[in-house]
Amino acid sequence: KKERKSDCGEWQWSVCVANEGDCGLGTREGTRTGTDCKQTIKTQRCKIPCNWKKQFG
Repeated sequence: KKERKSDCGEWQWSVCVANEGDCGLGTREGTRTGTDCKQTIKTQRCKIPCNWKKQFG
């Protein structure tokens, strides 16, 4: 019997937040619920593309 997976809910991820400025490398936080879930929060590295909006200059 393997019932460990059922102890935890699905990960819910926040939006990616850049470390500096509006784009580039950043982090996002994930949370999940579960009565016997050992890990309910974690941080993941992410990247925001710098060409997602036009540069005016």
